[in-house]
Amino acid sequence: MKAPFLLALALSVNLAQARPVALAGNLGDSVEVEIDQAYIPAHGFDDNDNVQLVVEGRLPNACYTATEATARRASGSSVFRLLQSAHRNQSGVCAPGANLPPDLRHPVPFTSEISLGRLEAGSYRLAFGRNRERVFQVGIAQTGSVDDLRYATITNAFAEDSVAAASPNFEVRITGMLNSSCAVLAEPKLLFEGDVVVILLGTEQDGDYCLPVSHPFYEVLKVPTPPAGRYLLHVRSLGGQAKNKLFSVVRGNRPR
Repeated sequence: MKAPFLLALALSVNLAQARPVALAGNLGDSVEVEIDQAYIPAHGFDDNDNVQLVVEGRLPNACYTATEATARRASGSSVFRLLQSAHRNQSGVCAPGANLPPDLRHPVPFTSEISLGRLEAGSYRLAFGRNRERVFQVGIAQTGSVDDLRYATITNAFAEDSVAAASPNFEVRITGMLNSSCAVLAEPKLLFEGDVVVILLGTEQDGDYCLPVSHPFYEVLKVPTPPAGRYLLHVRSLGGQAKNKLFSVVRGNRPR
């Protein structure tokens, strides 16, 4: 994977829309709900990478549960249409004609990850929501390997849901595994582009005698705080994978 990735755009504030897709008896429906935003590196993926993206939106109320997110692409097309399905419960307080309690009527946020797999080099477009789109590029790999950086195996990457814009930096906590007795963490690389904050955490060989022994690691990084907005934290992992976490940079003090 090459650098870089993405920073802050405001989300659409339109209320989530749900459209029935297929009936499932009185247990509920499968419906399509609107995607408010999609996050993907504009540049940085090569044609030997697993292209990943994250979408988010809001379900109409607590009677809905997000299920599968998909990307549909017509043969020969460079456009992916992003779709988010949800299950609509139709029993109890969610039954047709029932009086839904006020505390269950508000929209419920959802996030989903979508894998597009390996793509040929070129320019692609994501279409979603109400005539919204994002464009990203896939480059030609310079080597035949999966990636030109030896990434660590990342098991989790965490940032607080809300980060104070007044703070000069915020913490990112990363856990993972090193897969050799002589593997050590290299200096992390931090990349910003648009609304994605990317961390590349590689490994180095320390010594000549290496055993296939896995051992865990825990790393805390101080990351410069970007301007107020909504962001995706994207931490690359071994095997063309990544760990993703959405967070917001907000004006004022951090919520207690």
